[in-house]
Amino acid sequence: MRKAAALSLLVLVILSTTLAGCNFGKGSNEEDSKGTNLKLPCSIVSTISGEDVLYYEIEGDSLKKLDLDLKGHMEVYSEELGLAVYREFADKGTNLIITNGVKEHKISVDGNIEELIISPKGTKLLYRYNSGDKIGYKVLDLQNFKEFDFNENLAISGENVKFVNEDQLILYGVDLEKRQSGLYIYNIKDGRYTLEKQIVKAFIDYIDLVEDQVVLYTQSSIDGKKNCYIYNLDSKKESVISNEVGEIESLCKIGNVVYFIGTKGEGLRSLYSIDITNNKLDRLVYDFPKNISEKSKLIVAGDNIYFLGFNDSKEKNALYRYNLKDKSIKLIDSNKGQYIIIK
Repeated sequence: MRKAAALSLLVLVILSTTLAGCNFGKGSNEEDSKGTNLKLPCSIVSTISGEDVLYYEIEGDSLKKLDLDLKGHMEVYSEELGLAVYREFADKGTNLIITNGVKEHKISVDGNIEELIISPKGTKLLYRYNSGDKIGYKVLDLQNFKEFDFNENLAISGENVKFVNEDQLILYGVDLEKRQSGLYIYNIKDGRYTLEKQIVKAFIDYIDLVEDQVVLYTQSSIDGKKNCYIYNLDSKKESVISNEVGEIESLCKIGNVVYFIGTKGEGLRSLYSIDITNNKLDRLVYDFPKNISEKSKLIVAGDNIYFLGFNDSKEKNALYRYNLKDKSIKLIDSNKGQYIIIK
């Protein structure tokens, strides 16, 4: 889903289209791509072999090849808008390309783009850029291509920022004027923010939205203790669901169970589950596969959770699925190249 240096080397893609009213106008930033309107499913996996990039839709225990002809590698997308975004390197920075398959819109960014995050309904894109002397964030409206600068009075700590909805972000950071660190709700349109929860003598390692108005975060205290919390933005109630979690890289919540790729304490990276009714943490993957890919994200489709893993070489990974009903693990596809889950 998180290493900035690695992400800055990837080519990025997001989806934008006339199907949902995206405003591709006639201007210097638009050009025809001579294709057809993109139709994108909810679960996509790409494979990279040399210079060849292919895209597939996950269908149960198999992959269906998609007819996508993109100039760059799709990194994130909006199924709702039918948009794809990829990145191309320029002489003085990076170009962010948004395409609906027929037209392309180009945005020039000073420096490298290090992360892209799509909003829940796919209408906005948050990206982090690094121009050498400055690391900053911007939000792009994918319907009219309006950009929103981030309020520089609020400094985001690390990569701890996620969409709450189409108009708000939740983040862990510092109010530079008040010198106050904590969880903040940030309004995209006007740049205003409110302190949701002050964090003292501790710091947030990871944060994500697990359902509407509910976030999960891990917090490390200066005494070395680490807890995983569920926090409700409406009721302001929080609860510790585990004190055994080490790192979290990607997660999903199904019913009362949180599934995540990460570690238990300082253990090996694997697929784990936490039952929030009893705080029980279980490891779900052991020797098949032996390892979970570092950049693997999770896709939920039907009764299955899909993830990437490998046995010997991380360059030769494969697509696996974990079945929620019978708790079985199955190899879905391999030998097509380097697999990437696009989400």
